[in-house]
Amino acid sequence: MRHRGSLAPIVLLALGLGVPGCGGEASELRAESGASFPVYLATRDPAHDFGQVWEGAVLEHEFALKVMGSEDLLIESVSADCGCTVPILEVAATEDGPRRPYENGSALAPGSWLFLQVEYNTRGKLGSSPRSVHMTGNLPGGETKVLIQAEVRRWLAAEPGRVDLPELFVADRTQTHFVVRSPDETPFHLRHTGLGIPPEVEVELEPRDPVTGDPDGAPPRAGVWDVRVTLGPDLPLGSHGYPIQLISDVPNPDAPLAEDGSPQCFAAMPFVGIRVVGLVSVDPGRLTFGMLRPGETVARTLRISSNDPDFELGEPELSLEPMRPGDDFPLGKTAQLSARPVEGENAWDVQLLFSELDPAVPRTFLARLVLRTGHPDEPSIQVPVTGFHLPTAEAGEGR
Repeated sequence: MRHRGSLAPIVLLALGLGVPGCGGEASELRAESGASFPVYLATRDPAHDFGQVWEGAVLEHEFALKVMGSEDLLIESVSADCGCTVPILEVAATEDGPRRPYENGSALAPGSWLFLQVEYNTRGKLGSSPRSVHMTGNLPGGETKVLIQAEVRRWLAAEPGRVDLPELFVADRTQTHFVVRSPDETPFHLRHTGLGIPPEVEVELEPRDPVTGDPDGAPPRAGVWDVRVTLGPDLPLGSHGYPIQLISDVPNPDAPLAEDGSPQCFAAMPFVGIRVVGLVSVDPGRLTFGMLRPGETVARTLRISSNDPDFELGEPELSLEPMRPGDDFPLGKTAQLSARPVEGENAWDVQLLFSELDPAVPRTFLARLVLRTGHPDEPSIQVPVTGFHLPTAEAGEGR
């Protein structure tokens, strides 16, 4: 279901000078008062409130604006403050005349009409959700804006919406739990799409006090569902985020139809974040130096830790090496490596410092920081090192 606004007799409001809902007091003008501005826009509805809608609704409203003043209007850009909002601008010589798409920078004579169509997708939004669309050009203050507003309600809610789990050892498993319910605990069926979830993550759905209206094997329905997510073992090393996509069997009356013409049902998507570590781990997993200028000294630090209770991590052996063994490697000439133990932890802080890079270092450099741990199962860890070397001549030009 889409919502559209209707038109009414125009009331002249100078946008950008303060409009209800746009951060200021109303400034109502009559046509003859426009003489103080070379060009401005007027509209009856600089703000539109859709009221309460369900999350997933796609809302549409059209703003009708008239060019006022003594000069042509030139609009440089039209933009929304959120990717969920799409503006389309059309123009016409009269309010009821034929329309055409507006080309940025083209002149619009006084008396012309602009029709700003705004589409707002509320998926993922909740609560009061104002959105604004800005038009920049030769207007008072350089721009004008219109506002749309909706109170977005979530029919299917997951509690909590996000869980960030403690660090997980690669050989272990862990579990977290969500509760999914409708606002008034109206019974619904729930399924997990499985999208974006690897085999090492298992999602189990269990209805509380299920009801079945069909004795012939209809799926269970309940007003509250427990969702248990088990992660591991053998998840990939590193930081991961898993959206748990859950779909009910209750159609959302405010959402547009799917491509196949079927209704879209209410959905929830709780999120699980986790960092998986091995027997020996490093944090961060990459050292990025950004732009290095001639003569500049820059250092980066990482921490190497033992997660094996039976292994005491001694001082790691460190080396900076080219990505391909045997390559010419001027970057290594000015690299300084050091390590110091972390008090109270089975870990070391490792520092890589560059000072006055060799002129032969390429503009974009890539290397490997190799940490030899002494662990029988993970004897070494390699960390990518990247950066940008600004040659002397370019550095002088940038000053």
